[in-house]
Amino acid sequence: MLARETILNITERYMELVSSERFGKFTKDGFASGFVAMMPLFIYLGRALFYIHFFCLIILMVAFFRAEIFKIKYSRFVFFVVFYFILMLVVNTLPSDFSSLNNSVKAFSVALMTLFICLVSEYLFLHSLRRKENQEIAIRIIFISSILISLVVVIGYFFDFNIVQSVKHLKNVKYEYWMYHSLHNFVAIGSGFVFYFALKNKNNLNFFLLFLFFIAAFFSHGRTAIIVTAFSAAVYIGLVFGVKKKKFVLLVVALLFLAALFSVSYISSGNILAFSKINTSRRIDGGFKYVNYVLEHSPVIGLGIDGPDFLREQKVLRYGSPHNIFLDAFVVTGFVGLAIFVAFIGGISFIVYCVAATKGVDRYARALVVTVPIACWVDGQAFMSIWSKHNMMLIFFYITLAIAIAKTSIKEAAPVKASE
Repeated sequence: MLARETILNITERYMELVSSERFGKFTKDGFASGFVAMMPLFIYLGRALFYIHFFCLIILMVAFFRAEIFKIKYSRFVFFVVFYFILMLVVNTLPSDFSSLNNSVKAFSVALMTLFICLVSEYLFLHSLRRKENQEIAIRIIFISSILISLVVVIGYFFDFNIVQSVKHLKNVKYEYWMYHSLHNFVAIGSGFVFYFALKNKNNLNFFLLFLFFIAAFFSHGRTAIIVTAFSAAVYIGLVFGVKKKKFVLLVVALLFLAALFSVSYISSGNILAFSKINTSRRIDGGFKYVNYVLEHSPVIGLGIDGPDFLREQKVLRYGSPHNIFLDAFVVTGFVGLAIFVAFIGGISFIVYCVAATKGVDRYARALVVTVPIACWVDGQAFMSIWSKHNMMLIFFYITLAIAIAKTSIKEAAPVKASE
């Protein structure tokens, strides 16, 4: 009876969390927003579920929003993404000695899937008449998903039990760090939304869940994820409280820095003070090998999308990804593609700056729209690939949602005219 009552209480609390009265009755916009926001969870659970989620999303949008999604006037951010992919696709298809590695099918699929998620997200979260409610639903889903994943990691760590893999394979799978450390990057780059929700809805439960979120990053043993989570927290807290509470911000930033440093040191060597033994899993050496090979064989337009896998097959390197978004751009599309990608990052940063600097932006939203892209670019120094479907879709879903939240907060802050 006690277990049954506990489950019922948890279920009731969950329903209150995801379906506040202010959302009103069930709507197709709200359902679609929540479903889109489940993408990070499906990516975490596995590639097959990610594709199932994506195709279900296509069916949902075609069935209920096919007219609306093509009628709205999209922002310059969306057109900037379109222009970027057109240029990169052109570079990738240029003839070279490595033309067989271009893999145009993969290139087009990455571009189309990423553009699709940008269009869907911008419609639901910026142009829909229920955009504010849609944003709140999406943020709640992201928060709940992040906490759920954190619980899976923490419980698995203490009980030596990989919950996700055990369910997949229908047998007891032990907790192994290598099964978690890369996956946790998908949680880390969205940490700005976790901070946004927790600080906008301050209570003891949310602060406890926030603490659990940090602990899970450590238990995952993902050094990049730990650094990104700590760095995102420092940026977000600094932007929210920096002006009024400088001493508090400095203290929190110092604690986050030390926590990340000790954690990375411990994971690298088993000693929290062995800073000299912190390693990069030979990624720096691998990066030099990538650069040297491309400089020698195809420096202008690179090796093509399958270039990294080709180098692994040729045993030039032991892994098929540069683990760095700038190296990735250089290896695949050479100096031309790298220049396009750098300009693209600069353009997005400028758009984000313009939104964040606009008068009237809510301080929590301003911190969010700055933190999310920074988290993506920081994580990209050691993990992301610009030609990975789930990487690019997740990044641009997060950035599009963050921009929409900031822009909506500007509209809310604007004074209402008497005639209205």
